[in-house]
Amino acid sequence: MSLRQVIDPLRPRSAPRRSARKVCAAAALALSIAFAVLCAAPARADAVHTQGGDVLHGADLRLEGGTLSLKSQAFGEVKVPAKKVRSIATDAPVAVTFTKDAMLVGRIVLAGPGTMRILGADGRLSAPFSINGVRTVAAAQEREKSSWHSTGYINFGLTVHRGNTDSRLLHVDGKATVRRGKSRYSARGDAKFRRENDEELANDALLKFKHDYFITERWYLYTGAGFEHDSESDLDLRSDLGTGAGYQIVDTPRAAVSVEGGPSYVIADFAEGEDKQYPALRWSADLRYDPVIAKLSLFHNHEILANLSADGGTVFRSRSGVHYRMADGLTASVLVKHDWESDPAPGERESETTYLLTLGYAW
Repeated sequence: MSLRQVIDPLRPRSAPRRSARKVCAAAALALSIAFAVLCAAPARADAVHTQGGDVLHGADLRLEGGTLSLKSQAFGEVKVPAKKVRSIATDAPVAVTFTKDAMLVGRIVLAGPGTMRILGADGRLSAPFSINGVRTVAAAQEREKSSWHSTGYINFGLTVHRGNTDSRLLHVDGKATVRRGKSRYSARGDAKFRRENDEELANDALLKFKHDYFITERWYLYTGAGFEHDSESDLDLRSDLGTGAGYQIVDTPRAAVSVEGGPSYVIADFAEGEDKQYPALRWSADLRYDPVIAKLSLFHNHEILANLSADGGTVFRSRSGVHYRMADGLTASVLVKHDWESDPAPGERESETTYLLTLGYAW
């Protein structure tokens, strides 16, 4: 037996070494492929779909002042006029303020051609909306730091009669709402001025102010004050101050419904009748709905101040109608006012209903 025959069986085999090298090479190849796939896969990002059919991807999507901005890795910050945008989608939650009195927080997801929805943290989807109904878009964490957002309208109606009797009737009504974070401030009112042959026959006005503080997404606490003057009903000034709680039942771009109630205190001063002071229970409901028909907005608001004492004096007011949105913020409105009082001044009726057609401006 030769020396080679004796030594060869004692030498380590090379096959296991070659097998280990193959395993390492396969692992390296797999890692390389995985890395390449991860690099090639598109990162999740915000998306902007333009009217021309282009799609822009990036991060930090914002909309303010009619201009949409997006940070793109390839082009840097890109700005697009909102009127040239068809729809948008976001990867992270954002705070969306609508042209109506509404603000929602969540991811913007596509709902159909030119329409979007808000996907909230609770998994619920908002009603579909278009980019035309959006005022601002900002990062959700900046909601508390964002600037004040306001919405509102003011309307005017005028009737002039010339002839045997010269008369003029001017009507003004409006509402303004300002919101930031958990606080919402609102003011609304209407006034009527009527003259006949240079003699003042009527001078009526109603103003309401209110602050809402949201303790949850739906529940809020409010404090409010109201002031009313009605020369035709012998009322110099009726003041009411109250507080209570409210619930925002619906708050979407197409609809908003809220109810609230609580104790109030009323002071009524009459020109000739007996003045009154009494505790009252206040109840109010507010509704806005934009139907499928474009540019229309239905609205209704009513308030009850129920006298809790024994001498009467309960008051009911309602305002209902339709806004038609024209170009550049101009609006045409049909308004129905109904006022009822359980204990009117002597010689006055309990109820009064007024129908008005007005022109105005909304923002």
